[in-house]
Amino acid sequence: MTSLLGSVRNLESRVNESRVAASVEVMRSIHRSLVRLQSAKTVDELLGSAAEEVITIGFDRALISTVERGRWNLHTMVIEKDPRLADEMVAAGREHPPTLDGTLVESDVVDRGEPGLVYDVQDNPRVDRTLVAISGCTSYGVAPINVGGRVMGLVHADAYYARRPVDNTDQSILNLFGEGLGHALARATVLERVSALTTTLSDLTGGAVSPTVHNSSYGLSGREVEVLERMAAGDSNRMIARRLTISEGTVKTHITHILRKLDAGNRAEAVAYWLRR
Repeated sequence: MTSLLGSVRNLESRVNESRVAASVEVMRSIHRSLVRLQSAKTVDELLGSAAEEVITIGFDRALISTVERGRWNLHTMVIEKDPRLADEMVAAGREHPPTLDGTLVESDVVDRGEPGLVYDVQDNPRVDRTLVAISGCTSYGVAPINVGGRVMGLVHADAYYARRPVDNTDQSILNLFGEGLGHALARATVLERVSALTTTLSDLTGGAVSPTVHNSSYGLSGREVEVLERMAAGDSNRMIARRLTISEGTVKTHITHILRKLDAGNRAEAVAYWLRR
């Protein structure tokens, strides 16, 4: 019996050590993601990149949204295994932006500034029926993006392809990421305003507009520009993924967005358009 108790205690100790190690790795992953986001120069670029980073911290599907005047505005969704579904979700949300009038769970997250978990999604009366019907999800987590004491956006994520419900650990991870994203959003907002002011002063003094501002007028994020430049250089999706340290699925998602934004029918047209600039 003494030997058995000793074995059980040893096993419990190993399990606890494993959990601590896993928690430390998650914290490091979140830190690396937030550091990468610091390179964003505009709010649009930041929010687009943030959805990609949510995938790197342990989720299958991620949605980044903004909140303005009681409206939940979908910005970017990343689903590496199904980019078309991501685009369909965002398109549906933009066509009919959900109203945060207290009927949706997201209203509580915005009002309280606290994260939430949503279960039994397909039968839950407090979710947006259009979006959940398209996504097919059964549970998801949502965290606020808080800037200066005000919720400016939302981070949604689930583990759909892993076939597991989100839990309290997922909620904590999303909330921590959302807090860091809030700081990055405040920084990007300042940088964007400084850039706009610089452009205005440049116009008044007859100076040239900086390349960064010029590129942003095409609606491409910084990462999308990088992908397009690698496409123009003749790199395959695998090579682009390796050079930019992202997955091939993410590369495909970027290419889909690039084609849509440039109104190009294929890669060749997108590259030709870019080179003609």
